[in-house]
Amino acid sequence: MTYSNQNFTKKPLGMHTTRILLLQLAFFLIGSAFGQAKTHLFFSNSDRSSIHIEMERSISGLLTELNKASASNRDPRLQNLNIT
Repeated sequence: MTYSNQNFTKKPLGMHTTRILLLQLAFFLIGSAFGQAKTHLFFSNSDRSSIHIEMERSISGLLTELNKASASNRDPRLQNLNIT
């Protein structure tokens, strides 16, 4: 039993089929580019005040204690700080 190459050759795609495939590819690429999920985060603390003010106070207290400890040549007393 012999096989000829003519039975196993692929037919070229028609112009209409090629356009449909390219259109679908473009549609899915554009959809994946603009279809990304967006997440909006809002941070607040327990009493609903601005988190930025609370962070500023915590960092200010920490830096003040570190400066005092350095000036007094002692270990910083971090147990008295209200850092959350």
